[in-house]
Amino acid sequence: MKKIILISGQAQHGKTSTAHILKEKFEENGNRVIILPFAKYIKQILKDFYGWDGIDKSDVWREKLQWLGTEKIRMEMKRPNFHVDRICDDIKIVEEDFDYIIIDDCRFINEAYITKGNFPGKVYHIKVDRLGFESPLTEEQRNHPSERGMDGYVDYDNLIYAENGLDNLKREVLIYCEELLNEDLY
Repeated sequence: MKKIILISGQAQHGKTSTAHILKEKFEENGNRVIILPFAKYIKQILKDFYGWDGIDKSDVWREKLQWLGTEKIRMEMKRPNFHVDRICDDIKIVEEDFDYIIIDDCRFINEAYITKGNFPGKVYHIKVDRLGFESPLTEEQRNHPSERGMDGYVDYDNLIYAENGLDNLKREVLIYCEELLNEDLY
């Protein structure tokens, strides 16, 4: 494995789009890539037990994801490392088979530090910021710990600022992607 790329940013700022742009570019260069979100297991719980289709991003499902991942697991069950520990275990199982593993939903500081601690020197952390974007989330959703969990964190390896629009994001992400690919040559 060459790198694990953590992606942070507010809701709907382009984290998943960034992950897919990176994946496509890395694969064009002959690399094996997977996208593995920290929320993988809570999304699976919602599909298996609550009938979520995995696509619907309405307020009802967003709030259910936030409740399950944060209030239920992190707080009530007192398992703040639940998500990161499970994904780090998954990475350890498959790391020899992939060049890049992209985690497109780093929402808490402990997720960044624990991943870096498990894979020293292999983790690059980026933040995506969609300039001028007005969030359609409710105030309660915007202020939820899963949206504010990276507040104050400054240890990013790169910041990607893009004007609104997928083409603008893609242009900025590809600049960063070239830097990563060039680093991996040496």
